Amino acid sequence: MLTSLNLSISEFSGQIPSEISNLHRLSSLDLSYVDLASHIPSVLANLSSLTSLNLDSCGLQGMFPLAIFQRPKLETIWLVRNSDLKGYLPEFNISTKLKELALWNTRFSGVLPASIGNIDSLEYLGLGNCNFTGSVPSTWGNIPNLKFLNLGNNSFTDELPSINFKTFYLYIISLSIYLKLKVLLNCYFTMLVPPTLGNLTKLYKLYLQSNHFTGELPGNLTSSVFFFFFFYSSFGFFQVRLIKFVVKN
Repeated sequence: MLTSLNLSISEFSGQIPSEISNLHRLSSLDLSYVDLASHIPSVLANLSSLTSLNLDSCGLQGMFPLAIFQRPKLETIWLVRNSDLKGYLPEFNISTKLKELALWNTRFSGVLPASIGNIDSLEYLGLGNCNFTGSVPSTWGNIPNLKFLNLGNNSFTDELPSINFKTFYLYIISLSIYLKLKVLLNCYFTMLVPPTLGNLTKLYKLYLQSNHFTGELPGNLTSSVFFFFFFYSSFGFFQVRLIKFVVKN
């Protein structure tokens, strides 16, 4: 019985056939960089054994089926670089095993569900360059194993929650524009930088460009960041244009 199907960078094209739902033991599906140029069939939600779904750069269109997010064994959802793909994030079950959720460069929109903050297994959360609105739920400051957070280039306007990660594993936070990585990140947060950012002892990179932060940076932040970038941000009501490198001792 087939458990893994990898057609990445192949000549396969067209719609995903509905018969794929008959592969009851399929745990990994990788169709990245394949020219699908179609909707995602809802029958993918019937793959009860699926743990990894990679549909990077497939030309996907229409609405992403919400039921796929609810697959109990799913650990990786990679939908990036599908600029015509729309969708919303549902409330997640606390028993989900999700580790990686990557939606950047899609047309996902709506408000962010507070239940993501209850996913202890989550390590990678990439929601940059989408159409999300509203506030970042306060529960998101308590995800214990998160290592990468990208919320850039959305329309968040409320306060950024305090970061109280239990194990302080977070090493990259992207809330801004950093062109060297070819990732457009611009959140337009308009409040103080949470002082708890300074508690992230594993923090490696912090991008805060093109926002409207005010006040002072946390005093203990610079001692924990290996590379620290801020560019066209507002601190102390002054516009600054510089890149600052802080090297750990």
